[in-house]
Amino acid sequence: MRLRFSGLAGDVLDPVSDLRVSGPSVSVQIGFDLSYRYDSEGRPGIGHEEYFALVDTGASNNCIDATLAQALNLPVVGQEELAAASGLALADVYLAQLYIPEMEFTVYGTFLSA
Repeated sequence: MRLRFSGLAGDVLDPVSDLRVSGPSVSVQIGFDLSYRYDSEGRPGIGHEEYFALVDTGASNNCIDATLAQALNLPVVGQEELAAASGLALADVYLAQLYIPEMEFTVYGTFLSA
């Protein structure tokens, strides 16, 4: 399962309702807690703000809106070349923890800016 994010809750970016219409979504909390370890029990200390993530089972990467990643102060850990409609483009790679409250499950990994 790969996740794509298109905006913050509220009106900061695109309305969450647009994301809900475009496909199956799940409520998540996302951020970066430097003290969280992948093998830790419990949830990372990333706050309780909830966002909606599109579940895209055919995607090859996790993606996040660059504006959202910057608003959350996620660390950039590199760049990756992506094929886009307009040709090749460089995308920032962010490190984050994503917590899915309904499943009490944490995803820890990289997210490409979209």
